[in-house]
Amino acid sequence: MDLPGVVQLWWGVQRLATWNSARFTRNDREAIARLEALIRDLSKRKAKSDPSVVEFWTGRWRPHRNRVGLYAEGSIALLDHQAVRLEKRGDIWIETRGTFWLGRSVKVRVQMSDLELMGWMPTAQFERFERWKLGLSQARKVA
Repeated sequence: MDLPGVVQLWWGVQRLATWNSARFTRNDREAIARLEALIRDLSKRKAKSDPSVVEFWTGRWRPHRNRVGLYAEGSIALLDHQAVRLEKRGDIWIETRGTFWLGRSVKVRVQMSDLELMGWMPTAQFERFERWKLGLSQARKVA
């Protein structure tokens, strides 16, 4: 490693050390409890009737159900009920990859920051996501 790289690394660590939310997030029990409550709420909501939830399925032989909660601040993705991803509105993309099942569902490519998934999604929920992404629908607040 060269000297400029060491200096940049040191500067980045010093900058994070003075940022309160970066220093205390790991031990913030209140924030962790709020996030867990949001995840439980997201897993219980009905995707067909709730305008702030979309679902997509991945996997060929055993489809995995994935949910994305659409909020004003960003999105919370619950992937196969095992992994949780928090994304800003600009960091999540769902693009169509052709039609599927007589126009009731579409093949999609889901891009979340550094994660890319291929699957399928009902067209009504894809349109719901597009309205949220463009800011045309009223999204609920996290807090």
